[in-house]
Amino acid sequence: MADVVIRRDMMKILASEARISILKSLKKRRKTLTELSKELDMSVSGVKEHLDKLMAIGLVTQADENHKWKYYELTKKANSLLQPDKVNIHIILSLVIIGIVGLVIGITNFFTQSAGRLLKAESAKLGGHVSRPSTYPVSIIIFFLSLILLLYAFYLFKKDKVRK
Repeated sequence: MADVVIRRDMMKILASEARISILKSLKKRRKTLTELSKELDMSVSGVKEHLDKLMAIGLVTQADENHKWKYYELTKKANSLLQPDKVNIHIILSLVIIGIVGLVIGITNFFTQSAGRLLKAESAKLGGHVSRPSTYPVSIIIFFLSLILLLYAFYLFKKDKVRK
């Protein structure tokens, strides 16, 4: 999502608990002035005044679709302000899980191949022949790709922390 720049005038307007309550209510769904008034236990004129200030800074818009009632809804700017990086968290968690699974598979393959080589060497000493295809290069590739995924997830996490 795009970064939201909060200006001084926005800070003044967002300093009101009533306006924050209105934003949280509109986050659930779009509502009419009367619905907001009843839900927040405020007068209609008071809610209208708060909505006008929120519309002035571009956080709320009035959806006039030729209906009897006028609905108020959040803008994209307000949505990104209320839910900044929900998607980034899911991406980072997914990368970490995939990376850990890949590391486990890579390490398991590596040790399995090492044990297989020892078995092959012991079998050769005894005169037997054990033929087994080698997946050693695959396990190394899986290991390093998983390590790269984990490092990238760590980078995204750190970048996100620094930005905030």
